[in-house]
Amino acid sequence: MTRARLRNSLGIILILGHFGILSLLVLGFIKERFLFTEFTTSIALIFPMFAGYTTAIVRFILQNPENKKTKEINLTGMYAFISFFFPMLLIFSCGGLILLKGNVKALTNFENFKIALAILETIFASYVGLVVTPLFKEKGV
Repeated sequence: MTRARLRNSLGIILILGHFGILSLLVLGFIKERFLFTEFTTSIALIFPMFAGYTTAIVRFILQNPENKKTKEINLTGMYAFISFFFPMLLIFSCGGLILLKGNVKALTNFENFKIALAILETIFASYVGLVVTPLFKEKGV
């Protein structure tokens, strides 16, 4: 896999994941699985983390509109795996936690939900940042 293909695939996954997570929260609120205060608190906790990644990706795309035909070397399989593993794990973990809160009696206490969400973000967000930062550097950096 080349850097450009990895960047494109990962960018799409993170952008769709970001809006998928927000959609789960909205759906949970509409189905009355989240109180208004729980919904807004959840958005306030989740949105900044994903917005940082999404903003870096969108900025890179807008600053690099040309399709440059450069000969790129292939990245190692392990690099590609790690690049997908942590972002996907973060997306699925956050989504799973939201589904648990909204559909199962496992997280009836919103304080426990917030703590679990903070732990997930702390564990995985730094790894996702390590992946996203070098792939989506600003033009000329």
